[in-house]
Amino acid sequence: MSLPVIDEPSAITPGTLLTAYRLTFSQDPSLEQVMAWKSSLEFLQRARIRTPVIAEMPILGGERADFIFVDDDRGLVVEMKGWRHVRVLDDYMVEADGEIHVNPCYQVENYVNKLNYFHSSGIKFQGVVVTYNANPNLGCTTITDPAELSSLVDSLGPFRRDALDRVVNGKFHISDALVELLQRESSRILNQASKVLLSRGYGLTEEQAHLVHRVMEDLDNNVNRTYLVRGESGSGKTLVALTLLIEGLKRKRRTVLAYKNNRLLNTLRNVLKPLSGAIRFYSTAYQDGVGQPKFSEELDLVIFDEAQRMTRDVIRTSMTRGTVRVYFYDENQILIGEEEGTREAFLQFADPSRLVEVYLGGVFRQSREYLSWVKRLLWQSPERAKNLNLEFRVFDSILDMLSELSKKEDRALVCAFTESEGDLEDPNGLKNVRIGYPLQSGVELYKGIDLKGVVGKESITWLMDPKKDYPVYWTQRKDLSRCASVYGAQGFEAEYVGVVWGRDLVWRGRWEVNPGPITDDVGGKLSLKKIAMKDRERALALLRNRYYVMLTRGIRGVYVFAEDKDTGEFLRSLVGT
Repeated sequence: MSLPVIDEPSAITPGTLLTAYRLTFSQDPSLEQVMAWKSSLEFLQRARIRTPVIAEMPILGGERADFIFVDDDRGLVVEMKGWRHVRVLDDYMVEADGEIHVNPCYQVENYVNKLNYFHSSGIKFQGVVVTYNANPNLGCTTITDPAELSSLVDSLGPFRRDALDRVVNGKFHISDALVELLQRESSRILNQASKVLLSRGYGLTEEQAHLVHRVMEDLDNNVNRTYLVRGESGSGKTLVALTLLIEGLKRKRRTVLAYKNNRLLNTLRNVLKPLSGAIRFYSTAYQDGVGQPKFSEELDLVIFDEAQRMTRDVIRTSMTRGTVRVYFYDENQILIGEEEGTREAFLQFADPSRLVEVYLGGVFRQSREYLSWVKRLLWQSPERAKNLNLEFRVFDSILDMLSELSKKEDRALVCAFTESEGDLEDPNGLKNVRIGYPLQSGVELYKGIDLKGVVGKESITWLMDPKKDYPVYWTQRKDLSRCASVYGAQGFEAEYVGVVWGRDLVWRGRWEVNPGPITDDVGGKLSLKKIAMKDRERALALLRNRYYVMLTRGIRGVYVFAEDKDTGEFLRSLVGT
């Protein structure tokens, strides 16, 4: 037997469930989990449930639902708790038997909405909490009597094996980009943040909810604390950062969410107009960012998102801001030489007696299998793609890739800095702005290609204005005659993303830097262009990070066209396309 399907709930024992768990997930469950199974299985047996059940069903974000029952088009998610003493703390958390846990009402609704909005089964789910040792007031209906659960399961109707298979074999696909959700719900987001996000499947996982609760507890008690929160691409860092911002403002505490990325900052300001004043820069050219000397406001809570882009000077100064400071970072997303937001740098300036380190292990945007494959591709030994749970395709022709992207409703294009001439005046008359053409037909590689027949224009231009171009591009249907750079892609997502893999990172039996075509001079002396001419190893590290960012923007599909022929053939050999 293997999970997640249990054909005979009444006959299952904790021992057989333990064996099945090991077989399915290749790891041992915790002792706490095994003890919980003992009690929950006893409850199922007393309920005399004979219907096959899905146990330990993986849910988007790395969590697992206890039990799921289905008929043809309806499903029931059951979250079981054996606590004896429970006290509700806030919208997310409870104190149960002396420990802090996610409120099971929040937890089960989170599972239900993720299944309803993001799962492919097409089954409409509801949820219930079973508390078999107590009858606490959790804020939702709870079941304590086995007969009540039996009645609910019976109300689903006759069991259908094909429906159960649709759930077990189905996939999670995020179809509602977070930025788009915030744009639609911005009028309600401040006062009803937890309900709005939860209702659309963007509930917090247990590890995320624990973090929010602990930060808010420190904020409420005016405890001077620094949080270092590490999370890889798609781990929900921005969701947690936004939740912290909203929770801090709800408490009427002086709270800001700070970025360096002006494209992401202006997009969030645009879609969250009621909160726009609390979304700030942590560094600017005028030295008045939240992490710079000229900033003089008194703050209670400061949230630094994308903190890997900080310099050491900004890190040092930012450590003096606010009573509670939360840094979200991913060292694999450092893009230029001046960015020094590494764990080592944060530890250098943080007071160790006031420091808490957190790792967000959940994965939301893509599957963990895909992220692991991308990391092996860029940093380890590339392997043939298998079971990525995402459509990854490599195209011989830029036109073929663009043609496939044009068929998708939610799509975006991200280009490397290896074809932009950047020397043409902006036709709209914007001051101090140059327009480059990453895919211009006049450049030798693309000479004679009819882009107009696919994208409607003769060339593809960069997104430029962070206040006008980016908020429109990432919140509406993406115009394929526009292309985002890696700087304009960081922090964003789309269902399908096309990546123009430049001639800067090429495969020659191993990854090598090709400095000649690189045009990116962002950062001056510490730009990729300058570094590539002097320090190939450092440039290689930055390029790996850049392609990691670009290859992890797509939710359902990533399409690639490689400008270098050998690199394209190598990538195709890994995916069989």
